[in-house]
Amino acid sequence: MLGLPNFRGINYLFLKWLAPELLSKHNLKTMDTRTWNDFENEFGLEKIFKGYVGGFEPMTFMMLEKKSFINNLLFLKARVLTKLFHKNMAGLRKWNSGYFSGYILGIYRKPDQ
Repeated sequence: MLGLPNFRGINYLFLKWLAPELLSKHNLKTMDTRTWNDFENEFGLEKIFKGYVGGFEPMTFMMLEKKSFINNLLFLKARVLTKLFHKNMAGLRKWNSGYFSGYILGIYRKPDQ
């Protein structure tokens, strides 16, 4: 099993403003599931599941350090989105895509040799 955060798509937009130093420490290329094909082939892995999971999760941004007026404004937006997504639009959290989802998951099996 392999899991990564997804800092692309809408998550990238939030992190670019709220935590650019955190964003700069991550390899965004690996957060595109198409780049995993070489890894799968190199190790001869049988893919059981590979995809984006978790839907959009604004709570992710609530843990980041507040620094400026703009950051505080974005935190306010994240709080509003959190309330909307968790209470009124829970169904939207089920959308799994590279643009919305907060996580990437790969489940593999090594075929018997």
